Amino acid sequence: MEKNNLFFEKLTPVNDSDISVYEAAIDFVFKNDDVRNIAISGAYGAGKSSVLASYKAKHSSTKFLHISLAHFQDTQDEGNSNEPIKNSVLEGKILNQLIHQIPANKIPQTNFRIKKSTGNKIIFGYTAATALLLLTLLHILFFDNWSVFVGTIPAGKIQQILSLSATSTALLVSGIVFFAIFCFFSFRILLTQKNKSIFKKLSFQGNEIEIFEESDDSYFDKYLNEVLYLFENVDEDVVVFEDMDRFDASRIFERLREINTLVNLQRKKDNKPVLRFFYLLRDDIFISKDRTKFFDCIIPVVPVVDSSNSYNQFISHLEKNNLLSEFNDGFLQGISLYVDDMRLLKNICNEFLVYYNRLNTTELDYNKMFALVTYKNLFPRDFSDLQLNKGFVYALFDNKRNFIDNTCAELKSKIEATKKRITDANTELAISKSELDLIFKPKGNYYYSRLTDSDQADYDRRLQAVTDREDGAIQSLEGQIIEYEKALQQIECASLASVITRENIDEVFSLTVTNEIGAKNDFNEIKGSEYFALVKYLIRNGYIDETYADYMTYFYENSLSRVDKIFLRSITDKKAKPYNYELKSPETVFSRLQPNDFDQEETQNFMLCDYLLSKKSTSEHLAHFISQFRNSKKYSFISQFFNCTTQMPLFIQIFNKQWPTLFVDMQGKDGFSGEQLRLFSVHTLHFVDSTTLDKVNENAAFTEYINEANDYLAIKSPHVKKLISAFKQLNVCFPEIDYDCSEKSLLLAVYENDLYELNFRNIAMFLKNVWQIDSAEDIIHKSYTIISSNKSSPLYNRISNNMSEYVGILLKECNGRILDDECVAIDLLNCTDISKSQKEDYIKSLITPLHTLSSITDHSIWAELLGTSILIRSEQNVLDYFCIADGFDSALISFINSANHPLDFSSADISLTEEQSSSLFSKTIVCNEILDSQYASILNSLHRYCNAFNISNIHESKVKILICNNIIRMNPDTLRYMRAEYPAIIFIFIRKNIDEYASMMSPDLFIQSELLEILPWDISDAIKLKLLEYSGDEISIVGKNYSTQVCVYILAHNLAQEDMSVLYKSYSEQQAEIQEIIFKNAKENIEDIILSPNTAAISLKERILVDSELALEKRIRLFVAMLPYIGQAEANKYLSALGLHEYVKIFESYSKPKFEINQESENILEAFRTKGWIFEYLEDESRPGYFKIRRNEPRKSENS
Repeated sequence: MEKNNLFFEKLTPVNDSDISVYEAAIDFVFKNDDVRNIAISGAYGAGKSSVLASYKAKHSSTKFLHISLAHFQDTQDEGNSNEPIKNSVLEGKILNQLIHQIPANKIPQTNFRIKKSTGNKIIFGYTAATALLLLTLLHILFFDNWSVFVGTIPAGKIQQILSLSATSTALLVSGIVFFAIFCFFSFRILLTQKNKSIFKKLSFQGNEIEIFEESDDSYFDKYLNEVLYLFENVDEDVVVFEDMDRFDASRIFERLREINTLVNLQRKKDNKPVLRFFYLLRDDIFISKDRTKFFDCIIPVVPVVDSSNSYNQFISHLEKNNLLSEFNDGFLQGISLYVDDMRLLKNICNEFLVYYNRLNTTELDYNKMFALVTYKNLFPRDFSDLQLNKGFVYALFDNKRNFIDNTCAELKSKIEATKKRITDANTELAISKSELDLIFKPKGNYYYSRLTDSDQADYDRRLQAVTDREDGAIQSLEGQIIEYEKALQQIECASLASVITRENIDEVFSLTVTNEIGAKNDFNEIKGSEYFALVKYLIRNGYIDETYADYMTYFYENSLSRVDKIFLRSITDKKAKPYNYELKSPETVFSRLQPNDFDQEETQNFMLCDYLLSKKSTSEHLAHFISQFRNSKKYSFISQFFNCTTQMPLFIQIFNKQWPTLFVDMQGKDGFSGEQLRLFSVHTLHFVDSTTLDKVNENAAFTEYINEANDYLAIKSPHVKKLISAFKQLNVCFPEIDYDCSEKSLLLAVYENDLYELNFRNIAMFLKNVWQIDSAEDIIHKSYTIISSNKSSPLYNRISNNMSEYVGILLKECNGRILDDECVAIDLLNCTDISKSQKEDYIKSLITPLHTLSSITDHSIWAELLGTSILIRSEQNVLDYFCIADGFDSALISFINSANHPLDFSSADISLTEEQSSSLFSKTIVCNEILDSQYASILNSLHRYCNAFNISNIHESKVKILICNNIIRMNPDTLRYMRAEYPAIIFIFIRKNIDEYASMMSPDLFIQSELLEILPWDISDAIKLKLLEYSGDEISIVGKNYSTQVCVYILAHNLAQEDMSVLYKSYSEQQAEIQEIIFKNAKENIEDIILSPNTAAISLKERILVDSELALEKRIRLFVAMLPYIGQAEANKYLSALGLHEYVKIFESYSKPKFEINQESENILEAFRTKGWIFEYLEDESRPGYFKIRRNEPRKSENS
């Protein structure tokens, strides 16, 4: 970039910013004379000075006087940084700046003077006065001697002149002059002492005397008049106080407010304009709402830059210099979150321009350069220390090895823990959580509610092992180990940014350092900074990394590079460098080393080892190098070199040839990851000859390793022919193959050459991936059907030659569900290579329906087939098994009972002979185990029946079926047998055959109990009446739902007298024919009703009361018996019905009825009196022979 094209940013306030809102606010202030103390508040760098500068530029008529009290913390005073600044100091600073900004001619009356340069005349005058003072002092002290001396001088003009000084007058003059000059000098000294405090103490005879003390008295108080005089004579309109908030001395604001008030009072008297004080402050100078009481107006300034918009400012400044394209946008966005000060932002950009143009090389990363410049601006002292290999950032990178060791320890711990989980999962004896609970929980005959801590820990560990095995987590755990081992290798040569994680970031940045003399540095000045988070961001994201020195200074390379020289020095000093230490020229380094040097572990370097392998002429050096590792048994270098070598074929060939047991030794060392072992073995198969391969496979360790690796075929660009040949040489047989990671052409070759164990995992893998069977369900439950579909495939041939082994695998993995097609299942069941027990287990798991039992040639498994749900419940299958078993056995009965449809042997599709039909019918009737539904269906479909039924011990439910389906027919003999053998179901038999039963009834067959059971049936009354003809016993109709015709017949011929009381009560509910019979019987038995009138229905009693055929005397007796149970209205109605109208008058209060004295009237009146309708009845004295009544009890006066 050309020098003239550089755009730097000044850090002073700008006077052309947009102040539209602020301008209005300040204008408002100047329009109101009572607004005199104004705060312009905002954070540091918010732009307060720029706002005021821009306002001044636009309003030149308004004059401003600035008092700036900048204060910066000295590095020497960090320990006293918290001590407050005295108010007197601030007041002195204010007065000092004020005096120097007011012309001296404006303040002639002030006692404050500005220092001016002293002229030669003044110096000469002070010198002459001093000399005169000394001369007069000598004249006074040595006057007598001087007089004698003058007297000895010869006479002449000189003697005349000198004689004047020897007179008493001369002595008096000398005294006066001395005293005058002494007073003048004393005044100047005292004045200087007061102002400068030159002398603070005097020592006299061992005692110290204080001459003056430093005073903390306020200048404003001490020189109040002077202060007011100065402010009163300020010509400006505004006094601006800047940076006063940096002193944290709030008391000064109170003093200034008081000064402002007093000044403006005086200026008002002098008709001068109002003097305003503007204070440029940060927002938090006051911690409460007190600031609104102190200031007359507060104008807040919105920060021009904060962490939310500094990104745009960075873009703006960098674009001016055409540098924006050099930066990563994410870096600028990240760093902008921490930069919130405009001056800081500008200076960062300015310094970056300098560094950019002085260190402008193509290899530099400008994001890192910018990060380092930002760090320099925020922490200049630590940046200076960094250049001297000191300070916080240097300490972080210097301690990176410790951080790496901590991370490595954590990773190794995780690897060990994961290996322990895998070992536990493989060796755990319990197969489920429930079994583990049984091991730990039972103690005696009860359970402990709590295990001991050690038992609980052991239980948790073993439960984790069971869960890992059940969930198939072992492979996942092995993958975790591989990832941890990769991370372990990567972390060894990782940058500090890679080492820092979310988990250890606090530990890394809480670093403390102790130097050689034990002094501890905790870097609190950096950690306590508000920008410490930015340092963490820059380092954690790699913007400040191990290359920081390249961005701080220049470096000139010589023929032997610095890094190569350092490496050679490390060998000489026996202080090994990291294996990944980058050499500039491995060839140059090698040229300076002897073969014996390679016996030292300090020569272990990746780039150097690559160079050794690539130069076959260095076999002696290489032999020493390999011998070093074989003898020391230190494998960490080999482990890490394996990941980064560029000479892999040579490395494998040479190391395996010179060290055949290397692979076995690697397996037993923690430094090698699983992935490294796998790659080493693959390269060994590819690059070594057969002789070396046999040596490497000592004790078949190499073969065992390959067999145990399910992901072994994950080989990129394999030499298939070479690998298959090696596999066969090593007798490899893979128990499990991970298809997803396997190389497909190699996998296919393994498949075609049968280099795998016959197990479910491999079968499923080949079906899914080679046969393209997507359904996992089909693979698990239908594998033989799929395999049988291609009988020319390698998999079918492998299985057909190992059928019994395959069936064992299938039964173990099918989870009790096999869905093979019917024809395939029949073929398998008819296979002679499979044992009967395997066939039975296969049948138990088979879900596919089998339609024809006869297609299974092995009759020994027929019963097993019937016991499953797969055999179709068909009539033909029942008949085939029935004929083979010659009857019903438990298997056939269960088979029939499990049918979900009625079995029907009447179909034309069933070849059923007469003999088979008869046998099936007779054996079905006596088979109580068959379900009733199938029992009825089978017998009905055979269309047979029994003329004479005399079979015993058949379940009643079965007999009911025989009855309901007319298989048992009605006749006297069968009726008598049924009564004797099956009494509980005789009425079912009768009801089913009621017509035949009635038609064949005779007195010797008739049973009264059967008649009583039949009468409620819903059959014709003719049958019932016919059967009633055979009965001569009483029959109750109460509570029976007999028809009217039957009831009339029974009341006429079989009446049960105990029914009558009930019939009287229910009279109104009966049919008319029955009511007539009841009414007739009631009249015949009227005395019973009179004795118990409540036993008859009211309607029946009312009918009797009005029946003229019945004697009136009996009806009146019935009425009297009813009176206790009826009311006046009913009594009135019944009296009228009986023609006893005179008694009706009893209820008429105005009437006075008379009753002839007889038994009838006495009974009625006594009943009325008992009822309470009258008080008493007695013979009427005025009419003897008649009763009169009293309705109410007479009063006492009447009684008397």
